[in-house]
Amino acid sequence: MYRLFLLLTITLLPTFKNFILKQDSLKAGIEQTLKNNTLVIPYKQNNVVLLAGRYSFADSVIMYDPGARGKGTGDEPDARFRHSENAIGVPCNQNDSGFVSLGRGGTIILKFLDNSLIDESGPDLCIFLRARNKESAQVWISRKGNFFKYIGTVDKNNPFLDIKGRSAGELYQYVKIKDVYQNSAPDTPDLGIDIDAVAALHCVIRKTIAGDMLFSPGSSALRDSTFILLDSAADLIKSFDSTFVIIRAYSDGRGSSGFKLLMTQEQAETVRDYFTDHLKITDTVFSVMGMGKQNPVASNDTGAGRMKNRRIEILIYPEK
Repeated sequence: MYRLFLLLTITLLPTFKNFILKQDSLKAGIEQTLKNNTLVIPYKQNNVVLLAGRYSFADSVIMYDPGARGKGTGDEPDARFRHSENAIGVPCNQNDSGFVSLGRGGTIILKFLDNSLIDESGPDLCIFLRARNKESAQVWISRKGNFFKYIGTVDKNNPFLDIKGRSAGELYQYVKIKDVYQNSAPDTPDLGIDIDAVAALHCVIRKTIAGDMLFSPGSSALRDSTFILLDSAADLIKSFDSTFVIIRAYSDGRGSSGFKLLMTQEQAETVRDYFTDHLKITDTVFSVMGMGKQNPVASNDTGAGRMKNRRIEILIYPEK
C-alpha cells in the first residue's frame, strides 16, 4: 500500500504594511479571521499580523544546548526554563513562563514543518523574545539543516530580521539562534536570552502528494479514488482571499528524460484542470511546471526511493 507524503508550507507575499507593526487599527489580543486565517499577535507596544496564521510558526526543535560554555559552569538556566518546546508554535505572551532560556552562549535550532521562510520585501522573520536590556542573539537560516547562513542579531528593541536577497526563491526550513554570551547577565534564573516563538513573516505553503496516489505509473489521468487528496488542497487554496499557485510534477529517474518531462507537464496540467474545471477555482492564478527527473528527494536505485521521487508539489502563495 502506497504511503502518502504530505508537507504543508505557506508563502506570504504581502507588503510590509500588511503584516507588521499595526497599532491603532487592530484589537488588542490574538484574533483570527474566518476567511484568510490571519493571526494578530500583540508584541511590545505593537501588533504583528501574520496572514499565514498558525502556519507561520516554527514547529519542531532539532537541537537545544543551554549554556554553550559547558555543563556545570553556571551558564545554564534553571531547569524550569529549559523546556525547549516552548519556542515552537504560537507565543505564550506570559512574562514569567511559556518561554525557553538559551543560557549564556546557548543555542537552539528550530524547523518549520508546514511552511518555509522566503525572502520578500521588508522583514521576513520575527523572534518573539523575553529580553533584558543588553541580551541579544545571533540568527542563522538553512535550507536543509546542514549549512547555515548568518542573517543578523536580535534584541529587545529589534526582534525582526530581513534575509536580504539571499538566494532568491530559496525555501528555508531551519533557524538557528545563539545567545551572545557577553551580553547575558550572570546570576539570574533564566540565564541567556528567552525565546517565546519564531515566526516566518514571508513563507510558502507546500502541499506534497505522492504521485502514485494520483496517477498510475506512466499516466497523466487521475485515479478516480484519489480526488479527495486534491479536494483537501483546494480547501486550503480557497481559505485565502486571493492566491498564486504553482503546481510542479516530478518523475523518478528511470526511462527517457524527454518522455518524463512531457508526462510530468501533462500531470501538472491535469491537476490544474481539476482545480479550475471541476472545483471551479477561478479567482486563483495557476502556473504549471513539468519537472521530469529533476530534484530527486531519494535514491532512484530502490523502488521505495523512486516512489518518493514521483510526486506532485502544490506551492500556495496567499496574497493580501
